[in-house]
Amino acid sequence: MSGKFIRLSRHAALWPTRCSAEAAPTHHKNRRYIRVADPAPASVYQSERYGDFTCTIPNLVAGDSYTVRLHFAEVYFTKAGQRLFNVSINGQQVLNSFDICAAAGGACKAIAEPFSAIADAKGTIVIGLTGVTDHAKVNGIDIVPMATSPAAPVVATNRPIRASPPPK
Repeated sequence: MSGKFIRLSRHAALWPTRCSAEAAPTHHKNRRYIRVADPAPASVYQSERYGDFTCTIPNLVAGDSYTVRLHFAEVYFTKAGQRLFNVSINGQQVLNSFDICAAAGGACKAIAEPFSAIADAKGTIVIGLTGVTDHAKVNGIDIVPMATSPAAPVVATNRPIRASPPPK
């Protein structure tokens, strides 16, 4: 997997992340085996960020297209319908009442949902999560330049990701 990978743990080793006060700082370790096609590193599915929050991904090429892959694994609830949430990218809702258990086929199974996004004039992509039933959550975010983009691959830096509460 090439591109920018963001691990959303307070103790992130791959990419430092700060999220808003509305996002509970969480480092959840789950030692169960999780499968997903073209997975992120296994440690990604062992930590999560939950609550209502927005992450701003900086240092992208303004106007370029990217694939945003959101990585999920339900390791707390055991059946469909117990956690539902909405996800938006750049202000446009991309997942409505998303249920990880239903989409992945059960608990402790990972799933990655891909979306297309264009970096704004500041070179950022904004991802917002809002709970519908219980808390919204994500295990990881993968940002990869689209093949048609003339830009060079994104390189991770030490700069933290800016995060803010979702718009009301």
